Amino acid sequence: MRNQLEPLSMDQIQQQAPSVFSTQPIDDVSSRYRFIPTVHLVNLLAMMGWKPVSARQVITRTDDGMHYAKHELRFRNESAINHSFMKVGDSLPEIVLTNSHNRTAVINLMVGLFRLVCSNGLMVSDSTIAGIRIKHVGFNDSSISDAVFQLGESLPLVLDKINLFKSVQLSSGEQRLLAQSAALLRWKNPSEIPIRPDDLLNPNRYDDHRDDLFSTFNRIQENLIHGGIKAIAPDGKQFHTRAVKSIDSDISINKGLWNLAEQMCALKNS
Repeated sequence: MRNQLEPLSMDQIQQQAPSVFSTQPIDDVSSRYRFIPTVHLVNLLAMMGWKPVSARQVITRTDDGMHYAKHELRFRNESAINHSFMKVGDSLPEIVLTNSHNRTAVINLMVGLFRLVCSNGLMVSDSTIAGIRIKHVGFNDSSISDAVFQLGESLPLVLDKINLFKSVQLSSGEQRLLAQSAALLRWKNPSEIPIRPDDLLNPNRYDDHRDDLFSTFNRIQENLIHGGIKAIAPDGKQFHTRAVKSIDSDISINKGLWNLAEQMCALKNS
């Protein structure tokens, strides 16, 4: 198994997200569209100390589509990780980049977290640190460096928020309320939720069996994203929930869950 603290090589990125290395956009793009190869963005972030540690892309129905599909790269800065104020417990700060070459997405840079104990990628909602969207039209390298600097400067705020979450204790009823709200992030209609929301609270390791907001958040996030929960279909058949594989769904659920945690924190501190 690959050491997830080590940066990816270009060969590894190529295997996991070949569209990163696309040399042209999909056909029929506008004449105003400026093609920005993602590998160029990888090199720009590397020069600023941010190295890619994970890569993935949308699975397409055609072999041709895979060269232009939406992809996600997560970056970590070794100098930031080596400073104690830039990490909290088992969580490391990351910059998350998404892009595509098929006109479906602009370049998007966001703040994420990597939780070592379960290899989970978390996302910070825009209510804490706004993501930065960069259009292909009018792109220049300085827009990337400015965005990376801005997000890097914001990371201590995120880690302060984690410490705040850790200081907030939740009752069993409050944990259940958070789990019920989180289930709606994946299954939009309450009648379509195939699991008991309480199942999202089950810890997968001893240290997560705490009642603070951050531990509760982590239990819910891991169970919601990784799947594997025993569920019941409308026809009464039992099955296990699948892991969330979609890039867009993963980001949306993670940001929504962080936002729910912020709301619970504000409620408890009011």
